[in-house]
This record gives sequence, C-alpha cells and structure tokens, in this order.
Amino acid sequence: MKSMQTFIHHCVLAAALIGCAALVCDSALAQDGDVRYVSDQFEITMRRGPSTDNAITRMLPSGTPLRVLSSDGASGYSEVQLTTSNTRGFVLTRYLMREQDARSQLASLQQRIEELRDQSGDRGRELDDLRQASAAAAERIASLESENERLETELNALQRKAANVINIDRENTTLRKTLTDAEIQVQALQEENQQLSSRQLIVWFVVGAAVLLLGIILGLVLPTLRRRKRGGYGGGDLL
Repeated sequence: MKSMQTFIHHCVLAAALIGCAALVCDSALAQDGDVRYVSDQFEITMRRGPSTDNAITRMLPSGTPLRVLSSDGASGYSEVQLTTSNTRGFVLTRYLMREQDARSQLASLQQRIEELRDQSGDRGRELDDLRQASAAAAERIASLESENERLETELNALQRKAANVINIDRENTTLRKTLTDAEIQVQALQEENQQLSSRQLIVWFVVGAAVLLLGIILGLVLPTLRRRKRGGYGGGDLL
C-alpha cells in the first residue's frame, strides 16, 4: 500500500511539472544517442543543414521522438535521427524536450485519472492534483494553438509579400524587355532617318546641279536668241 502511495505521489509531482517543463529549453549540449521529443509547437522543420538557408526535408509534428546525434550551441541546431527510420536532419535545439509534449502527457493523465477512479480508497487529493495538471496541460495546448494561429497568419502575410515581390520582379523584367525593344526601334528609326537625310541631301544636290546647268544653258541660249531677233528686225527694214 505504501509503495502504491509513493507511486501515486510521484505521478502527481510529474503531472504538476508538465506545464513548466514544456516552457523550459534544454541549454546544455545533448549527449550522443539522447532521445528528445518535438516540443509543443505542433510542427517544426527538419532541414538538410544547420541554418535557415538549407532546404526543408520534412515537417515534424509535436511529440515526434528524435535521437540527438550532436548539438551546436553556436548555430542553435541539433543533428537528429528519427527513431522509426534512418532519416537524418537538423532541427532547432530549443524545440526539443526531454519529456513528451503536453498533448501526449495529457492523454496519459486522463487515462490515469480513469484508473484511479476505479481504485478503492481515498484518492480525492490525487485526483484533484491530476485534474489540475490536466487543466494546466489543456491550457498550455490552447495557448500553443493560439500561438500557432498567429504564426500561420504571419506566415501567410510573408507569403503574400513574397508573391508581390515576385510579381514586381516579373513586371520589371517585362518593362526591361519592352525598353530594350523600344531602344532597338529608336535605333532603327535613327538609322532610317540618317538614310533619308542622305537621300534628301543627294536630291537637293541633283536639283541644285540641274538648276545650275539650266542657268548655264539659258545664259548661252538667250544671247543668241536676242541676236537673231535683232538680225531679223534689221532685214525687214532693208526690204
């Protein structure tokens, strides 16, 4: 009976620490082969390398057990391996917990409550403590769900901004192409204008040469015509 009470007492203490344990980040470097659980963030990213510049390989839901291979305090990332496969990757160390997530522990606590209800004896105080721990865990889950909704809203806003940036870049590319085409057309028009100017210059040169030639011809012909007219008038007088 005493060992049973001790076991229940330990369960109560563990339940009371659930809410606090979910908020504490393990600052010490993990030992090789240590098993950690994904924290109450519902989903975290596993990447190919220890930075946000590396590609995301998969999303890990809350409660996923991971074997920690190594941790880097400088980058804040740990190399992990799924306990159910050989899949490896890097996750943020602050999202790893030694204990299971509050949702999983809540299910265990609720099961334990039902077991205690079926047992005889005075279990009122233990049940109350477990109920309080269960309520604290439920409150923690509600808080995390609200935080998750906020983060999703921010993510959607960032995605919309990213889409706008992509559209602006596309518009800039189109405008640059249009500008290039316009520059080509302007250059072609300038070349055509130069050709037309050259042709016009040639035409004016030919016209000027023709006028000059006509003036020379008239200068040679008109005196002759005048002399002929004068000669003709003089012959009439003789007759």
